[in-house]
Amino acid sequence: MKVRLSHPCVSLCMAGALSAMGMSSGIAAADGDAAAGARKSIYCAYCHGSDGNPPYKGAPRLAGQDADALVNKMKLQTEALGAHELMIQAFLTGRAMNDQDMNDLAAYFSRQPVRDPVPPADTKSPDK
Repeated sequence: MKVRLSHPCVSLCMAGALSAMGMSSGIAAADGDAAAGARKSIYCAYCHGSDGNPPYKGAPRLAGQDADALVNKMKLQTEALGAHELMIQAFLTGRAMNDQDMNDLAAYFSRQPVRDPVPPADTKSPDK
């Protein structure tokens, strides 16, 4: 019997546990090419921001994370628990991601500075 866990908290806990245990992806993220990752990041930008700093609180921040942890989280999303629907669409648009793609993206995002999210625009009408 195959069990599929899809709750977001389970995904995050599993990713954190794998990262904490130091489980590697087989190819060291240090082998990633940050310049190639920058070109590939277009497929991540809608949710995570072009530099890994999401434009809203609904998506995880990728900027500044450890490269190996990022690779582990991407692998966890795509293999262990099934990918988030929007994420799998991005992977398919990017012609699927192999280990080198994940290492390139991790190398790029791990080198990006963490910055605060852009505050939401004030939609209130000015008082007269």
